[in-house]
Amino acid sequence: MPRTLEADILVPTLKGLAARGCMDTPQRLAYLQGILVISAEDQEILDNRNDTKFSQIVRNQVSHRTDEGNIVAEGYATYDSVRGLCITDKGRKLISR
Repeated sequence: MPRTLEADILVPTLKGLAARGCMDTPQRLAYLQGILVISAEDQEILDNRNDTKFSQIVRNQVSHRTDEGNIVAEGYATYDSVRGLCITDKGRKLISR
């Protein structure tokens, strides 16, 4: 099973946001771990860290928010420092197709 990329969790994240409105990083991580099959490699703990490769990908949704292809940069969600990621109308349209 290949490593998970940010693009792989775009639609699942939007579906979770559609159901909840907004989710912070721990909420997104728990939600995604509950619905996705996480590869053994993605479950590995990062060097000098206390979290997994998969949790890094989930955190990258916020830290990479200005990068092309990112959930925020593409307008599918907004970022609020208190509430986390929040779905936009564009995000709702993407998952309604």
